[in-house]
Amino acid sequence: MTYQEFLSFKKEFRLNSGEIITYYDKGWGWPMVLFHGWASSSFIWTQSFPVLVKNFRVIAFELPKDLEYYQRRPNVFWSLAEDYEEVINKLRLERITLVGSSMGGGVAAILATRLPEVKTLILANTVGLPFHLPLVLQLTRLPSELRRQLLKFLPLSFPQIVLNYYHLFGNPHLQRKEILNQILEDWCTCRATGEILHQIRYAGLERVFREVKVRTLLIWGRKDRVIPVFHAERIASLLPNPKVEIFNHLAHIPMFEDPDTFTRVCLNFASQV
Repeated sequence: MTYQEFLSFKKEFRLNSGEIITYYDKGWGWPMVLFHGWASSSFIWTQSFPVLVKNFRVIAFELPKDLEYYQRRPNVFWSLAEDYEEVINKLRLERITLVGSSMGGGVAAILATRLPEVKTLILANTVGLPFHLPLVLQLTRLPSELRRQLLKFLPLSFPQIVLNYYHLFGNPHLQRKEILNQILEDWCTCRATGEILHQIRYAGLERVFREVKVRTLLIWGRKDRVIPVFHAERIASLLPNPKVEIFNHLAHIPMFEDPDTFTRVCLNFASQV
């Protein structure tokens, strides 16, 4: 599925606060709700979406990209969870499967403790424990316009350097121009990237993981250098008897890199409810 096709499923919801939440909605059946990660977009779901919508009603939330949104909400994880909860309640969803990637995993875990309608939780390379952030990614703390100007003077291969360093993909052949451009565009246009960076690095969601009571699946790519695979074992020790799937050939974005494996594992787990 192309990104333009995916965008055709776009919907918007106005919160009681007046903020607009964007999401993509397609399919029939029990709901599967997706949350992408920081400095990215729902672009990461485009390869998995066609299979998932054949089995579930899939709702993919977009993280707000306005700086003002986060300035008005000092605790990013709980604020996002509260706003998404308002949308989910309005949609009257039942028997929900939550799927969170990276930062979205932290939001999904919080929602799993707040919504009794949640039956299954799937966390892919999730944040939640403190992690190291090298200098190259600290550039995201610069204002968005300054980042754009900076990129004009950096080597053309700068996006490749960033992606290679972080092993967003275990397969180097996926470092295609259109993918790099999409990820780089998200990184440049999201004015809030630097604002929420510190909170993500030191999320401190240990208590949340301990409070999760629903069936949980942890998915991890062993080649991930954003959130290293040892986080999977540490988070698993906090959850109630989770299932853990670690894939040696994948890195930080398994749902895009190997959608067949990702959807198979997710559907098998979610269908057991």
